[in-house]
Amino acid sequence: MSDGIILRGTYFSPVVPGPAVLLLHQCNMDRRAWLAVPTDLSSAGMHVLTMDFRGFGESGGKPVSDADRQSLSTKWPADVRA
Repeated sequence: MSDGIILRGTYFSPVVPGPAVLLLHQCNMDRRAWLAVPTDLSSAGMHVLTMDFRGFGESGGKPVSDADRQSLSTKWPADVRA
């Protein structure tokens, strides 16, 4: 990211061309919330990417408190585009 934050994600490949899906976690979780889903989707021929928003899981940024979540969430659309 342009502000130096490193986002972490996991890519699941079906090894063949096909559609793709991006799985985004809820505000109080991280990409591990999707543990079983990506494998099933990939087995069905879909390319799957899960990601941790900034401040969550293994992505950079300070851990998010409830008070910070509102202001931090304004940066999430750019994180998803990246």
